[in-house]
Amino acid sequence: MASDKEIRLKILQVLHEANKSKPGSYSDRAVFKEKLQLEGAELDSNILYLEEKGYVKLLKGIGSNFFSAKITSNGIDFVDESATSGDISRRKVFVFISYSHENKNLASNVKAGLEKFGFEAFLAHEDIEPSSEFQEEILKQLVTCDVFIPILTNEFLKSNWTDQETGIAFTRGKVILPLSLGLTPYGFIARFQALKIDETKISETCEAVVKAIQSRAPDLKEKIQNSLIENFAESPSFLDAASRSRALEKCGELSKNQLDRIIEAAVTNDQIYNSGPARKPLTRFFKKHENLIEPDKWAKLKGVFDSIL
Repeated sequence: MASDKEIRLKILQVLHEANKSKPGSYSDRAVFKEKLQLEGAELDSNILYLEEKGYVKLLKGIGSNFFSAKITSNGIDFVDESATSGDISRRKVFVFISYSHENKNLASNVKAGLEKFGFEAFLAHEDIEPSSEFQEEILKQLVTCDVFIPILTNEFLKSNWTDQETGIAFTRGKVILPLSLGLTPYGFIARFQALKIDETKISETCEAVVKAIQSRAPDLKEKIQNSLIENFAESPSFLDAASRSRALEKCGELSKNQLDRIIEAAVTNDQIYNSGPARKPLTRFFKKHENLIEPDKWAKLKGVFDSIL
């Protein structure tokens, strides 16, 4: 007899396959009966648990009964992690930036700013190869993105593509975070509060974007954490290691796999363990999590940071 843990993973795998075939689609109760011979209270209790964990989104009737379910980005990550022996997912938050080509320099600066926080960002003029089928590639990136960021300028209104991209993102239920430079959200996205862009302070603007995503999209919490962790692990300089160490302090509660990844990076990346400015934030971070760190891993940290731990 399968355990609840095994049943929940099988439910997520079914939803993951359905999402691959038709992104964003819901599966009704009959699908679980057909594929898993799962129904009634056993189905309800396990799928409600997955909803509580943020792995699925449900359409419900009266009470706790549900009609259909779809997998969330966290659920997809969980399935992918399970397929790779529980290692932390290296997948980062993926942002689609919609903009007028007349504002391509501004869009490039926003992309670079978000990448400093470990996010991946897509811009058509930078990221589509000349041989690619333009419309198919745009649609693919819209379907797979976690967050849709339209850069609202007067030129945005005149573009042949931006309103279509916005409509697709809206109908697919993407997290939408408009950035405004003289234009307020309109049409499908009129109800979304925009952040104002300061072209002279792109880093601050992008930091505000990250905070807004954390606030508006709790389903992406784990992905945001993974982005910050991988960004820290890939620190290319002492100063980057310091700023990215400070960002780790804002991650909140971490899983064992995430904590292990941070420790691995701290003891293997010489730009981290040799960074003087990174030592204070790392000391605070590791001492805060000391009770969660296994003795053998704490010994590794002591071997590298013996003077501060």
